Amino acid sequence: MIVEVKKGDTLAAIAGRFHTTEQRLAAINALGAEPIQAGMRLLVEGYLVHLWCATDTLEEVAARYCVSVQSIKDANHAIRAGEYIKIPI
Repeated sequence: MIVEVKKGDTLAAIAGRFHTTEQRLAAINALGAEPIQAGMRLLVEGYLVHLWCATDTLEEVAARYCVSVQSIKDANHAIRAGEYIKIPI
């Protein structure tokens, strides 16, 4: 997934949003010691979280996030209504 850096964003804040580390973001984006700047685009690997509702289906959630059903299954031990699940990106 590609994210655009907004004014006031830090590498730590972006890493926290996507449940990854600053070091991982820096490595996959070949960032040096210079700070990130608004307008930059960063490749992010990690996961998002989704609150699973009783009416959700794996197929619908996978389509919403453009990921495979299998990747959602692989990232989660159990999927129950009212719980947050990981969506790999």
